[in-house]
Amino acid sequence: MYVYLGMLRGLESVVAAVLLIVVAVLGVVLVYWLFSGYVGRFIGVEGQAVAAEMFKVESAFLAADGSVKLLIRNIGGAPVNVSTIYVYPVGSLNPLCVKHGINTVISPGTLAAVETTLTCTPSPAPGGSYIIKVVTAKGTEYAYVVTTTSTLAAGGGGGGGVDCSFVSSSGKWFGSPDGSPERGFNELNGWVAAWGPSGGGVRIALMPGITPPDSTGTGASYTVQLDNVQIGTLTVSGGTASVTITEPMPDFMEVVKIWVGGYLVYDGGPLSATIPPGTYPVTASLRVRPDKDVFGNSATLQLSCNGNPVAAITVRVPQPEEWSLKAQVYRHPGSSPPPPPGDSRYVYRGAWSVGAIYFWLNAPGAESDVFSIRGPYFTSAAGNNKAPKWAAYWLSGGSWPNYAVSFTGRLFIPPHWGGLRIGAWYDYSVYVRIPSCSVDTGWSPAATTPRFYSWSISSCVGDVSVELWYYQRTGSSVFVFVVGPPGGNDAYIPTIDGAYRCDNFNWGSGTCGGSWGFVSANSAVPYFVAGGYIPGPSDGGGEPQP
Repeated sequence: MYVYLGMLRGLESVVAAVLLIVVAVLGVVLVYWLFSGYVGRFIGVEGQAVAAEMFKVESAFLAADGSVKLLIRNIGGAPVNVSTIYVYPVGSLNPLCVKHGINTVISPGTLAAVETTLTCTPSPAPGGSYIIKVVTAKGTEYAYVVTTTSTLAAGGGGGGGVDCSFVSSSGKWFGSPDGSPERGFNELNGWVAAWGPSGGGVRIALMPGITPPDSTGTGASYTVQLDNVQIGTLTVSGGTASVTITEPMPDFMEVVKIWVGGYLVYDGGPLSATIPPGTYPVTASLRVRPDKDVFGNSATLQLSCNGNPVAAITVRVPQPEEWSLKAQVYRHPGSSPPPPPGDSRYVYRGAWSVGAIYFWLNAPGAESDVFSIRGPYFTSAAGNNKAPKWAAYWLSGGSWPNYAVSFTGRLFIPPHWGGLRIGAWYDYSVYVRIPSCSVDTGWSPAATTPRFYSWSISSCVGDVSVELWYYQRTGSSVFVFVVGPPGGNDAYIPTIDGAYRCDNFNWGSGTCGGSWGFVSANSAVPYFVAGGYIPGPSDGGGEPQP
């Protein structure tokens, strides 16, 4: 076949056009290959998966034993497979623990609870801050910061995808009418309330709801009660929940009000509130009946969501000696000399819990000449009330003459002392018993104005039971308890957190030639021991246990 030159020239433009199309197609394919393959390897699987799976962690809980509970909502269009969970200390790139192979699948648009336990070394510290990182099977990650609880919060409310979870709060209170530590302790001489985790719920310990008399002369007073304090947090997710607290009003309580956010769910008895999804503070106002026989009572109220238990709220009245010294208040006949301790003429009125033996309610100028210190468990006032606030409540009446108080508890005496010297400022008389050391001082000489008296004791060391009686006739009140080693000029005023020390104390006059300084509880310091109290680094800085 012959091909004319003119025909070839006509084909050149066609071939060129075809070649250009082929090159263009190859270019598109090459670019697609680069971006979908080679470049994709630099972006990683996670970058590709973000568009395919989307989720968020609505709440997370971490317990000290490594237990983890997550509420995860799938907000994307594809199933999410939760594969791995990491726990990191905040600020660290090294995981504390990791759990692989979880394989919990969450369908689009649903909320699911993921619960597991990780083996962490060291264990998460209660109250510490940690990051929980969730990784899916496709590599998508989500991080959530949590505060560790001592145990995993209870959960479960209501079915239908609704979930309620409770995390307890911790706190302590000293009973001040205005929130000031000094005024609070000086009003009541000790701790009034403490609350904290108990299983998956919360336990609250609260002293009786006495109304101390006015100490200012203004007519103002207050009642010992917790007022709108946060005891926990409730998270409602997956839908609206009917929240209530079951159980009737405990007979030893005078006030019980509990709110979830702004919703009142208990007011002297069960109430119910319909609560939308969200996280809410659980707050309470509580007052125990002012009954001298109320100590040791307890009751549990059950917080429920849609009829399912979520958390137990336990309220109890601790024994006075759990947190400090037990102070029992009596009326007495006003005789001189005083009847012996335990005599039938003493009429029991009530009890309280005090962190030290120090009250001076007569001639405050003279007190400043002697001590010039004010500890948080000390009573010091201008004399408007001539008895400590708790004693004045149990006594009632005008100036409260003719009363006695017995203080019972445990005193730690440093072993290296070998023996003990004890002393007291007082007005009218005091009596000291330490049975394990064969100490029975009898009543000190009577005094109608503040005076100091001391005794020396041999072979008395360690953790010993003490009983100290104070007897008052005239209506004014002074009693300061001092201890020290048998020789030298050291003296200590013990408290439940340690002691105030003077290294130049005159054991004849009861005065300090230098200054008093606080020393925290240790094996070289005398202090009052209480089984339910952890001494703190400062006076008033310890932890009453709920």
